[in-house]
Amino acid sequence: SLDAGTTILSLEEFSLEKISRECVLQQKDKLDESGISYKIYKNCRRDTIQADPKAISQVINHLLSNAIKFSPEKSHIDLDIVKAELDLYNKHSKKILAVAALKFSIKDYGKGVIAEDCERIFDNFEQGGDQQVGLSNGSGLGLAICKKIIEKHQGKIWAENHSEGGALFSFILPFEQPFYTKI
Repeated sequence: SLDAGTTILSLEEFSLEKISRECVLQQKDKLDESGISYKIYKNCRRDTIQADPKAISQVINHLLSNAIKFSPEKSHIDLDIVKAELDLYNKHSKKILAVAALKFSIKDYGKGVIAEDCERIFDNFEQGGDQQVGLSNGSGLGLAICKKIIEKHQGKIWAENHSEGGALFSFILPFEQPFYTKI
């Protein structure tokens, strides 16, 4: 399990855009039921990363499912993939290394996340406050698992509210896993 820290990633090179499109197709019924449209923006030439495609699909599916759940009917969801840079700490050299990375974001136009909850919602058994679209009926483990998956890939994940209203969940992953070890 991820909690035990024994999960071994099955690293492959794959397209983040392709995985995103597959996740949208898996959620198509929910999108159609709610009349929610979506758009995937890829603002970079290279969108391939070295990661575990099943694990990254799990993260994207969870973020997408949440975006659908907390979006008003007939609204819109944006998925965005851009080139970025990520600072990684190398335990061996004790130096911070800036590496090329991809940033994935999913933006909805719901009520957003309560500001104090933006970090807390990634903790086990935590959920956003009831000022959102009603109390969530989930276990509060989904985002905690997403955080563990992204951190196991030497990435970062966070939540914020965007200026147009609604939540913006993002993660950043290095193109390659320079110091991956079984943790």
